[in-house]
Amino acid sequence: MIDILLFKGQTPSRPIEGVPSTWMWSSSESGYSNGKIFYEWFLKIFLAHCGSARPVVLLLDNHDSHVTAEVVQAALDNGVVLLGLPSHTTHLLQPLDVKVNIKL
Repeated sequence: MIDILLFKGQTPSRPIEGVPSTWMWSSSESGYSNGKIFYEWFLKIFLAHCGSARPVVLLLDNHDSHVTAEVVQAALDNGVVLLGLPSHTTHLLQPLDVKVNIKL
């Protein structure tokens, strides 16, 4: 699920046609995510849409922007377990990226 549009430099001054109003817009100087953007996504998008049952597990790829003191504290405060996958292994640990397994 994509809930964020990230732009380099600055966000567009007007909405882009066809983009849901519930998506988060953000920008960074480099055009890549950072700790501030991920924290904002975690609060505004993830927590708002993960339901009320706790605990909740959030799988992460261990990017530096995902492991900040603010994100860890917000996860603890909201009953979210952060589980980081080992670096450079997501293609091995995410079988749905390779094929879909359907049990009939």
